[in-house]
Amino acid sequence: MGQEFVRGVRFLAPLSWLMIVSAVACLWPRLRRGLRWLVVSAVIACILLVSQNRWQMAACYAFSQYTGLPAPLLNQAREKRERAESYRQALCALAGFVPPGAAVWGASDNMAVRYLALRPLVYAFKDGSFYLYNKDAHGARLWLRTAAVAEQGPHGYIEALRISDAGWLLSDRPEDKALIEPWGEIVWENRDWFVARRIH
Repeated sequence: MGQEFVRGVRFLAPLSWLMIVSAVACLWPRLRRGLRWLVVSAVIACILLVSQNRWQMAACYAFSQYTGLPAPLLNQAREKRERAESYRQALCALAGFVPPGAAVWGASDNMAVRYLALRPLVYAFKDGSFYLYNKDAHGARLWLRTAAVAEQGPHGYIEALRISDAGWLLSDRPEDKALIEPWGEIVWENRDWFVARRIH
């Protein structure tokens, strides 16, 4: 039970919010009325300007579109929106080409293959914790071997794919298409992603 408590509060964002609220609560009675709202406004401004997570970026983008005012990170938000749309198209194509139950290898940690395309993903970074947590020595050994091969440079995933039983590949590295063609056929692609089927 103790490890679950640590697991639940290990993220930096909730702890940061707790520290910010605690600091403001400690200082609040000591500050004059006008200074109180200045401190609250400064904290909110710092959080919005320093944070670069997706939710904050989406809020800045929406605010900029609605008001016409320039927003920080606007170009980056547009690029991320375009990349997300490209990824959605790739997942839809994957769901269309890959039969249900056929194993898919993701070049990067594409958990959306499981949850949006509803296809089994052969290897994902998060899988290792299940084997280790359940004390499955065989599964952990296999996962560690696959992880070691997959992390050998930017093209390590290709070698790991060869030793796996996956018949399909979803990759966000279009520059690797030439390396895939000797053993696979590219069945779909866009600017950022491609789907390949193993033929050997």
